Amino acid sequence: MHISAAQHGGLLHAREMHYWVLEATVLILALVAAGDPTHFTWWGVGILLAGLASIGVLGGRDPYVRRVIVTAVVSSTLILTAVVIMSLMKCGMLNETYDDLGPWVYTFGNFALHYYPALRALHWAGQYLWMQPFTPRKNWITKLGGLHGDAALIISTYCILVEPAHVYGCTVHSPGLLSIVGSLSSLALEAVILLLETPRGYTQSQYARHMLN
Repeated sequence: MHISAAQHGGLLHAREMHYWVLEATVLILALVAAGDPTHFTWWGVGILLAGLASIGVLGGRDPYVRRVIVTAVVSSTLILTAVVIMSLMKCGMLNETYDDLGPWVYTFGNFALHYYPALRALHWAGQYLWMQPFTPRKNWITKLGGLHGDAALIISTYCILVEPAHVYGCTVHSPGLLSIVGSLSSLALEAVILLLETPRGYTQSQYARHMLN
């Protein structure tokens, strides 16, 4: 198994950098061409782009990068969960989009905007947060001390600026509770992510051997 440069704290290798540039370019073009600030999905795409940029520039073990990755995991997971819930609630905006685009384009767009960011962010979490070699042992109090609440702040800001129930055409009896529920859910998910950080990965000899390959 190979350990990438980003994993052990360095910058990306040339092959990784090529993919990084391609992915960043696609995200930027998507934001410019179709980005809508009234839809939190696009806020999530922006957070994913910030994570991609920070990994490419600073490497995988920088504290700021790890913080952005946690925010990306939380926001993208909550967005995906919200989309599933809104589909079950038959919110008007999703039905209208389906009718306008048709099943094939709708399915592709749904995966690209909702499923892919969540899978990508979870990949980062596994690579840079949960499987780092020589991760120091921490008790649960120390782990939760790294709770920043960035995603909760972003979600609260969005709910203040935009009325999500109106934008997505959902029938909600207490729209004001969306900000509270979203913020508390993001804090809980962030806590879970931090608690999952364990000193797994490579031993000293395995790490040295792979670095020589």
